[in-house]
Amino acid sequence: MRNIFDQYEQPENKLTHALYSTLVNDRHLIRPFLTWLGTPSIPPRTQLKIVEQQIPGVAPQNEDDGGTGLPDMCVYTDDGWIVLFEVDR
Repeated sequence: MRNIFDQYEQPENKLTHALYSTLVNDRHLIRPFLTWLGTPSIPPRTQLKIVEQQIPGVAPQNEDDGGTGLPDMCVYTDDGWIVLFEVDR
């Protein structure tokens, strides 16, 4: 099994990837985590989707394209509900 911390070089991206991996592998943790953060009006777990290093609904860009910054992680639904995560040192 690959180490979840070797995906990225920046410490904040390592942290986000570990959180993303945890939430994707145990989806029952998503709502309690969002509640702990104080997120209002959390949709049912079955509607929640998670992505990292991309904006939902936007095709990932090549880093060489000079694209804009991306959120570290997003939890969202297809109907427009979204929580963006940006970890800073």
